[in-house]
Amino acid sequence: MLLKIIGITVLIITGTLMGFSLCEDYIERIHCLECLKKALLILRGEIKHNNSSICEALENIDVGSKNVMKFFRGVVREYKYKKISLREAWDNSVTDYLKKESCLNKEEIKIIKDFGRNLGITDRETQLKNIDECVKEIEVSVAGLKKEKKEKCKLYKTLGILSGLFISIIFL
Repeated sequence: MLLKIIGITVLIITGTLMGFSLCEDYIERIHCLECLKKALLILRGEIKHNNSSICEALENIDVGSKNVMKFFRGVVREYKYKKISLREAWDNSVTDYLKKESCLNKEEIKIIKDFGRNLGITDRETQLKNIDECVKEIEVSVAGLKKEKKEKCKLYKTLGILSGLFISIIFL
């Protein structure tokens, strides 16, 4: 009997923790997008006001997210040391750092990847316009995520608890 109680308790706690973990992933996704937006705004400022080259501007980006920082450092590293095009360096870093290590979904990854296609191959004004467009797309994504945040987090937590209870009842 004691083993059943311990088992049920473990199942309920596990389900609850999974729900809370999903909620944390959702919040991290919003944070990552906000950091990407901030990084793009810094990139814009570096290009517009400091007349920095793309590589110099990418090196000067410093935001609060480890994944975003790894991403931009990866772009610079690949571009400088592997001597590949900026687009290839961007795509490789998106794959290595944002797809694998961040909580971003396919649509958000596509926004970032599409932005990198024109990075460094157009004039300064077009670069700034591309950055502005990407920032607008990210803002739309963040606004949608924030709008749904309360509902989704509550849903994840509730489903976690209920799934733990449901599995516990099945094992009784």
